[in-house]
Amino acid sequence: MIILGMRHAIAEPAEPGLRDADRALTPEGHRKLVGIARGIRALRMHPGKIWTSPWVRAAQTAAVVARELSMGEPTPTEVLTPGHSPPEVWERLLSNCPEEEILCVGHEPLLSDLAAYLLSGDTSITLRLKKGGLFAVDVGQHHGPGSGDLLFLLEPGHLRRAGKGR
Repeated sequence: MIILGMRHAIAEPAEPGLRDADRALTPEGHRKLVGIARGIRALRMHPGKIWTSPWVRAAQTAAVVARELSMGEPTPTEVLTPGHSPPEVWERLLSNCPEEEILCVGHEPLLSDLAAYLLSGDTSITLRLKKGGLFAVDVGQHHGPGSGDLLFLLEPGHLRRAGKGR
């Protein structure tokens, strides 16, 4: 099984009176995200399922990617919101999912910690996932934390360039 993790695209800054969960993508973030999503398609990634944080910026990111990959609607889940842990994500979403490829769209530091957890079984590896960045970890037949192989860790610019080559 290949687990893809994607951080939401560029969002509005935090402002007084605006809940963090309600921050939307900026016009620039949306524009760049379209190129990022095209890059994911150019990589021939075919997630059978997209799980997303229900927070606005992540849900918007997942919707654009789903549209570009000609997929159905992403499934929102609270376990991809800040405050949850990689073991929770594994147990609630990934451990029994029948899909060959799964895309999780969410927030930092949860996604970087999830990659580390899949690779090493804990969060001691430090990865940096930029806004709109994407990682892929193959957990193979073992289907367990600490058994993964990092396939790639791509910055948004890499994905946008890949999307232009189609």
